[in-house]
Amino acid sequence: MKNAVIFIMILTSLLGQAQSKEDNKFQVGVSYSFANNDGLFNNPFIGNISYKVVKWNNVDLNVGLNTFYYVTKESQFFSNKWGFNPTLNTTYNFKNTKFSSYLSAGYYMDSFHSESKTIGVIQIPKRDVNTRGITLSPGLKYFVHPSVFIDANLMLLFAKKHDDGYRTTSGNNTFFNFGFGVAF
Repeated sequence: MKNAVIFIMILTSLLGQAQSKEDNKFQVGVSYSFANNDGLFNNPFIGNISYKVVKWNNVDLNVGLNTFYYVTKESQFFSNKWGFNPTLNTTYNFKNTKFSSYLSAGYYMDSFHSESKTIGVIQIPKRDVNTRGITLSPGLKYFVHPSVFIDANLMLLFAKKHDDGYRTTSGNNTFFNFGFGVAF
C-alpha cells in the first residue's frame, strides 16, 4: 500500500510539470504483453523510457530503451529473465488531437539459464541461453492528459536463440502490448 501511495504521489507531481505534449522531452511507461509465443515464459511486463532528440513540425525522432521481465513457467528448471531493447523511434503527432502514432526499430537481447538437475537416472545439464535480434514495433498513443498517455503497440521480434552445447534456434516472437505512461 505504501508503494502505491508513493507511486501516485510521483505521478501527480509529474502531471503538474507538463505544459503540453509538444513540450515534453521524456516519456516513461509500463505495459503488459497480451501475446507471447514463448513456451517457457509467461507474458512479459515491459518498462520503457524515451527521449525526444529532434522535432520537425508534427514528427519527432526519439531514442529509447525497453526493458522486459519474464517469469518462467518452469521455475524449478529455468531462471526468470530480463530482456533489453534499445530503440530508435519516429512519432507522428496528429494536429488538434490527443493521438500520436509511432514506429520503432531496435536491437533485442536477453539471457537465462537452467540449473543442472537429475530426474531419476536422467541428468539434465546446466544451460545458458542467449537471444539476440531486431525488433520492429508500430504503435499508437492516446494522451488522456497532456502528460499521461495510454499506449498500444505490436512488437515483432526477429531473433536467434544461442544455447551453449546445443544448436541455434529461432527466437522469433510477437508481442501485443498495452500500457500507460507519463511524459515530462
